Amino acid sequence: RKEDDNDAHFITAPLEAGRKTNLVINAEGLTADAPLTIELLDHLDRPLQGYSGSEASVIASDGTQVRVVWPGKTYLPTNRKFAVKVKFPINSTAKVYALYLTQNL
Repeated sequence: RKEDDNDAHFITAPLEAGRKTNLVINAEGLTADAPLTIELLDHLDRPLQGYSGSEASVIASDGTQVRVVWPGKTYLPTNRKFAVKVKFPINSTAKVYALYLTQNL
């Protein structure tokens, strides 16, 4: 359970993407003032260059099949394991229902 006056995050188990694979999120309660920040981490939970920090994905709108995109990237990295870190800002009311990999979008 997230406390309203604190930021929060969760990290997925390690994933591995095939060629031309996308990350999709199902979430609600997102706003421009309280978006989710989504980063990729390497196998040691270190930020993955090109997918974290100033290059993280920011999701500010609700949806059941919202494609997560990173600046200058078309697909998830291949040939390496990674985890997904989803960060909620202070006072966020967002709910994440699912994260999944797809090759259909």
